[in-house]
Amino acid sequence: MTNPYTTKILAAREGLHSAIQRQWQHVVLECDALQVVRAIGSPSCGLSATGLLIEDVKTSLRSFISVRVPSTPIQDALL
Repeated sequence: MTNPYTTKILAAREGLHSAIQRQWQHVVLECDALQVVRAIGSPSCGLSATGLLIEDVKTSLRSFISVRVPSTPIQDALL
């Protein structure tokens, strides 16, 4: 079983892989977990399984011409 942090990272990774398959060039990766947004923006990821997932997300982000990764509070995301 994965924790909510890892689940959000996995969702981000899957969303990015889908955008790559669709050949999108500009993406906004919204996330309601500030911890995930900070991890994606951090220069280091660590060697844990979660760190490797974050590194995969960062690698995927390099596939796009423009990228934004804002933190969106849950109540705003539901509107």
